[in-house]
Amino acid sequence: MSSAENGQVVVITGANEGIGYHVATALLDRGYRVASLDVDGTNVQSLQETHPNRVQFYRCDVTVDGDVRTAVDEILDRWGRIDILVNNAAIFNFAPSKTTPLPTRSASSR
Repeated sequence: MSSAENGQVVVITGANEGIGYHVATALLDRGYRVASLDVDGTNVQSLQETHPNRVQFYRCDVTVDGDVRTAVDEILDRWGRIDILVNNAAIFNFAPSKTTPLPTRSASSR
């Protein structure tokens, strides 16, 4: 039985970019229904336009309990189930790392 036949619903957090976005596209190609959770849905919007019956974006900050509850309630109202969770959301702080030189060793200490 294919995923399209059994209607599996996958929830992906952090679905707007990177790994989450590409997991969503791969699952859509295999017939899954995808609930995309993220604080920004700019990239997911094109998926939703291409697959209006199988993708739904939910604006959700997974660090806010109320956002998560609302998203889950709306997913259950729409599709009646959640079969798989891809917990991909993350916060990245890209900054230069501290440079610490290694102590030099003399040839006699080797």
